[in-house]
Amino acid sequence: MMVYYLFFKLLCCIVLYKELMTYFKELILLRRAKMIIRKLTILSAIFTLCSFMLISHPFESEVNAGSDSPPNVLVIHPGPPNEMSENLQSLDMVISHFTTNLAFKSTNELSEKDVRNVTHLIYFGEAEEDLPEKSTKLINGFEGEKIVFGKNHEQLTGFEFVKINGLATVQELLLPSNDKAISLPIAHQIVDVKGSETTKEWIASTGAENRYPLFIQDQKHYYYADHELAIHDSILLGEVLHDILQIEHKESHPAAIRLEDVNPLTDVDLLEQCMDLLITREIPFMVSVTPVYFNPATGEEYKLSDSPALVELLQKIQLKGGSLVLHGYTDQSGKGKSGDGFEFLDTAIPSFLLKDSDQYINQRISQGIEELHENGLEPKAFEAPHYTMSHSGYKEVSKHFSTYVGQLQLSDQNWEVMKEAPFLTKPSFINGMELIPETLRYIEEGNESSIDQIMERAENLMLNRDSVMSVFYHPYLGPEGLEKLLDQLLSISDLEWVDLNDQGKQSYPALNDNHEKMLRVEPKTASLQIIKPSNLLTLNFQSTSLIIGGLLAVLMIVFSYLITLRNRHEER
Repeated sequence: MMVYYLFFKLLCCIVLYKELMTYFKELILLRRAKMIIRKLTILSAIFTLCSFMLISHPFESEVNAGSDSPPNVLVIHPGPPNEMSENLQSLDMVISHFTTNLAFKSTNELSEKDVRNVTHLIYFGEAEEDLPEKSTKLINGFEGEKIVFGKNHEQLTGFEFVKINGLATVQELLLPSNDKAISLPIAHQIVDVKGSETTKEWIASTGAENRYPLFIQDQKHYYYADHELAIHDSILLGEVLHDILQIEHKESHPAAIRLEDVNPLTDVDLLEQCMDLLITREIPFMVSVTPVYFNPATGEEYKLSDSPALVELLQKIQLKGGSLVLHGYTDQSGKGKSGDGFEFLDTAIPSFLLKDSDQYINQRISQGIEELHENGLEPKAFEAPHYTMSHSGYKEVSKHFSTYVGQLQLSDQNWEVMKEAPFLTKPSFINGMELIPETLRYIEEGNESSIDQIMERAENLMLNRDSVMSVFYHPYLGPEGLEKLLDQLLSISDLEWVDLNDQGKQSYPALNDNHEKMLRVEPKTASLQIIKPSNLLTLNFQSTSLIIGGLLAVLMIVFSYLITLRNRHEER
């Protein structure tokens, strides 16, 4: 349709040009002012009609969908306003990989202004509810693409194509486009929508020798037959959203390796051997540093300044391209010693984050930064000890850092509820920080299967075109284990190592917005190159038509005025 319409517009331009030339020739030969006025009137009518054809654009949504602007996504959900469940936060991590133009609204607070300028509307049916009449009307009246997760879809128009057959138990998820699958660690129940009349099946699942659709489409309406988003869902959902949202990310895998739990009592020789191995292989790396070691049981306390050899090595790491990550101030709380405790969790009541006041968290972070600065060290990112951090804590961290490393805690009541994203992202609930997720875990001491488990996770992540391959390693295990790990990691194709020292210098952005880029791109031929044309060349069809029409109108007025003066002169 678009090709035919462009051809029609070109034909209008040719007709306009031909008519202009014909009437200009006639105007030159005319002598009477009345004839001039009549001809100009006819010409103006032709010009107005053709300009209207050029400016009117029935396919405006198609043009906008393919523009450089990121999507504007609205997520509507049941429940109280300003409360985000664990699954909503998981969805936040997925959508924020594509755009930061993202808003969450409860059905109880949805208003007409919330839907304005939205390109994609998502209803996340995590719980059964009778949709308010106002919200139902606004959702049904939205003309863009709509995605529904889980429950309550039957209350919305356009989702009659979804056929519910009860529940189904599945053991794996797969992409129909290539039949590659991810095995689930435990069986999971989804909504059985087999037999639905669809135009496309984006994600499928299998269980008990049966195949069940999971993510289906009918025209502008999409349905995801589940409301629980585990990491396996996020991997595949994130992959197909590249096509649904029409965002072409570079098909490469950002990779990150972190030397973990470095503090004033770290064995400097083992850390240096690990550093030398990474530098020899030209791999950018991170070092998570806890500037103070403290053991309440013995009263021992050591600062970085008490270990000049470690300070000198960390300075050397910075000079040779390594990046430092602040890993708390003491990496402990209560009776736990550094490395064993939770700095922002009261271990006496592990279900609740008690030390999460803004003042406490801000003080600990400030003390950590100050201790590093006093020793000539500059942290580039933050990693919470044991990944435990309250939501208010993330806001405090964002006052000091733009990059967060690790997994994210999704509950303030249970520290064990945490999750990583499969790719680089900027979730709204961590206040605009860029997340470099830890996706592959680590080498566990005494576990000979650790590397095999890491590579199994990497294989699942490969189903997403720009998933992150991120791992950490404890230097006290020595360089031998690190070398074996690197040998396996480097077998993964299309790796691009994350370098926090090269932010903002990349040609191929990992995300499709204007935030700072972090990928260190090696010189090689890329499958996708994003080149931004100059502003003068990015004019859309409407602005081009207006400019051409304006120039022609001015030309007509000047030309007719000159002919009128000539005729008056001849009459005298």
